[in-house]
Amino acid sequence: MTARAVLLLSTRNDPAVALIAAALEARGARPIRFDTDAFPTDAHASLRFGAGPDDVVLESEHGRAAFSELSAIWLRRLDIAARFPPDLDPRYRAPARDPAHAALVGILASFHGCVLDPLRRIEAAADKPRQLQLARALGLDIPRTLLTNDPAGVRDFARSCPDGLVTKPLSALVIDDGPGEQVMYTSALSPADLDDLDGLRLCPLMFQERVPKQLEIRATVVGRRVFAAAVDSAASPRGQVDWRRDGARLDDHWQPHALPAAIADRLVALVAELGLTYSSADLILTPDGRHVFLESNPAGEWLWLEQPLQLGIADAIADELLAGPPHPARRA
Repeated sequence: MTARAVLLLSTRNDPAVALIAAALEARGARPIRFDTDAFPTDAHASLRFGAGPDDVVLESEHGRAAFSELSAIWLRRLDIAARFPPDLDPRYRAPARDPAHAALVGILASFHGCVLDPLRRIEAAADKPRQLQLARALGLDIPRTLLTNDPAGVRDFARSCPDGLVTKPLSALVIDDGPGEQVMYTSALSPADLDDLDGLRLCPLMFQERVPKQLEIRATVVGRRVFAAAVDSAASPRGQVDWRRDGARLDDHWQPHALPAAIADRLVALVAELGLTYSSADLILTPDGRHVFLESNPAGEWLWLEQPLQLGIADAIADELLAGPPHPARRA
């Protein structure tokens, strides 16, 4: 019997690929790697239809993958044109990169088997206001939230939040700050910040009540399985509002966390409602024992927890890729 072939799409230096490949091989499957940052300079992709059987072929230093031979695709990272020659005129970078990105996205969309997860679903599922509305409808606690570009509305909202406010961007926000880049994390608002909100006219933000923390939780959903870990972010003065500000220092503080079954079931239902098989959720465990949902991260990171804690995430991903009947979250 020919081993089932699974295409693994990520970047050259992603160590998660090796874990998934090993889990697939342990199950008798044949993983085929394709480094998306090698396309289009050092890897090839071709879609042929209308003249003979339709098919797609991807070729790179790792070998050849034909869609007609694949049983599944794992989409981890899409980083197109990262290897353009450094001397390429900047005027030509975007005109070359954008068609390359569109070509690979279109080619991947033509695959009709299991994809964990389709790019267009990942992009749609990243809508934070929709996540919060779905989470609340499914019975998860959420923080009181305001999305606005109105400074007066923020100040009025702040008066109804006795523990204060935090703010976050609607999507990943990186500011080019001269010699380096500045990432905008979730941040607490001071009275002085509330007096200086003129920038909202340029960039609407999400504001939420500040939720008291006992622990911060990362819950990774794979199909119907949930793998949770927690950290006491109070161990880091810099990470108390957003643990990512001091993520490296807190790496050794994460521990497995037993979520209540009802919370785990609602997270599984949320991921299915978002049309996904995989996602990682951020929650807060309050001192009075409530689990408060903050957001879900389609294609979110998991490796920093899997390696030290051996949660079983890689095995669960491999199982989903090789599952027979599709998980309900995969239906269109």
